[in-house]
Amino acid sequence: MRRDDLTANREMMGDLREFHVAWINVDEMIDMPAIHERLPQLKEEDMFKPSAIADTYWHLAHQEPSVWTLDIDVRPFEEKF
Repeated sequence: MRRDDLTANREMMGDLREFHVAWINVDEMIDMPAIHERLPQLKEEDMFKPSAIADTYWHLAHQEPSVWTLDIDVRPFEEKF
């Protein structure tokens, strides 16, 4: 949706300051049964825990407004850059 569309519908949608649009890049396999079935060689520590991803989303949604972000890269601790 274009920003023009959002502003045109402001009365219908309410105050736009209530919206927080963010980009979250989850850059690793997520620990779930389908991944274990397809890639049995992966260890649990080689994958993201769903609860840790959920914690990151929760933090984003409940940020202190004085330190606001709209872009998060979730990467493994041992990633080599």
